[in-house]
Amino acid sequence: LAQMWKMMFECHQNQHAIVTAAYLSTQAEFPANSQLHRQLAIDLVNELSSLNLSFTKWMSAQKSYLKSLYDWLLKCVPQRHKSETRRKRQNMQFSPRKDGAPPIFVTCRDWFDQLNGLPVKEISCAVKNLAHEVQCLLPPEEDKRTRDSKLTSLSWKIKGHNDVDGYRPVDLEYRETHANLHSGFDSLRSSLVDFFEELVLFAAKSSEMYEYVKTTTLEAHVHYHQDIK
Repeated sequence: LAQMWKMMFECHQNQHAIVTAAYLSTQAEFPANSQLHRQLAIDLVNELSSLNLSFTKWMSAQKSYLKSLYDWLLKCVPQRHKSETRRKRQNMQFSPRKDGAPPIFVTCRDWFDQLNGLPVKEISCAVKNLAHEVQCLLPPEEDKRTRDSKLTSLSWKIKGHNDVDGYRPVDLEYRETHANLHSGFDSLRSSLVDFFEELVLFAAKSSEMYEYVKTTTLEAHVHYHQDIK
């Protein structure tokens, strides 16, 4: 697991570097009324929502499993330690080494404690913010009557309306729409950078966490076998 998260850390670092260096040119933008743009944005928002839900469930499941396993293991503590262990358990002061418990107790305890230190909320917030920025780029859905009305208005402006400061009204509307899209893409890029920053941090802390649990488990294993000799 530690090695896996090291690889994840490197991947997220590369992703963060690419997004940070990326320049979103106007040529790559979708028109404001593009149905393809709308559908792609909707799909991305749905995927991000699913990612956030799966991530939070995954973290919660790990904690629940470790807590249940640890509580079950406590019932297996030798009889001579039960009364003292029960009192210590109530005070959250149970010591696997002092109570002669196997290394698995240390593994479960330290793993659970370390999970509580991971930036889970930060990841969730970053995903939600990214989904929000994508949603802000969604063009409003229009029915046929609205589209026909816009086409009629556009035709009138092109054929008969006077220019304003050298630009036709339709040009001014395009410029305004274009500026709004560019601003929206800038916000999206910023959210992407923040998102990958959080992923990099989470992967780094996860790798450190498993290295720590590995170390404390090995130490507990040595102490346990020394004590039972």
